[in-house]
Amino acid sequence: MGDLFAAADARHSLFFALLPGAAAAAAIRAARQALEAGFVLRLDQAECFGRGEAIWVLRPSAPPPALERLHQALATALAGRRIRLPAGPAFAPHVTVRRRASVRFPVQPVAPVDWRVDGFALLQSVHGSGGVRYEVLQRWPLAAE
Repeated sequence: MGDLFAAADARHSLFFALLPGAAAAAAIRAARQALEAGFVLRLDQAECFGRGEAIWVLRPSAPPPALERLHQALATALAGRRIRLPAGPAFAPHVTVRRRASVRFPVQPVAPVDWRVDGFALLQSVHGSGGVRYEVLQRWPLAAE
């Protein structure tokens, strides 16, 4: 049926970028400028992403303004460090639930899951024989609401 993500591996992606060593260090410094207040992310829609393989995700029907501010603050801080992010689709906040799913479905409402976001991290994708794993390079807390 596909690869199901373990709850411990759940994460929400703000950006995808390939950063060589020096740029990763600059991204770490830039992220310190993007500290916003924590927030609750309400995931209340299920959707399929991907053109070839079906990727099941949960999404908010209305992203919280605090998430959009954090996203913009990170983009601004990275740009200030001359780190260009790859062009791509518009920001689509989501949490991946399953990759390589065998079934596709239209967007549909689901029972809401409230996820308290109290920090963010810079992760590095590490490809190995067991697939991809993510290593945390740096974490930052978000201020209490």
